[in-house]
Amino acid sequence: MFQIPPALARSTLDAAPDAMLIIDTSGIICFTNRQVSALFGYPHDEIIGQRIEKLLPERFRAQHIGHRERYVDNLRMRPMGFGSDLFGRRQDGSEFPSKSA
Repeated sequence: MFQIPPALARSTLDAAPDAMLIIDTSGIICFTNRQVSALFGYPHDEIIGQRIEKLLPERFRAQHIGHRERYVDNLRMRPMGFGSDLFGRRQDGSEFPSKSA
């Protein structure tokens, strides 16, 4: 069976035009492509290992933890943030509207 080399997978995801990240079931960021750093202003090494809520405005963080935990308890295919207005928070504190795919 053919396996994609990790370096090829990373370079492919880095070439994507959208910011993409992967978190574990406890909300820890495990992977980001380079667009995440460009969008949020954090160096790659600084964002890996942090909670996803670090990228949200303070006023949404506690509520997001509950949403995330309920999602993990009931895994199913659905767009993230369906029916919600999503906002991100950059390292400099500025906020921006975010739309998930």
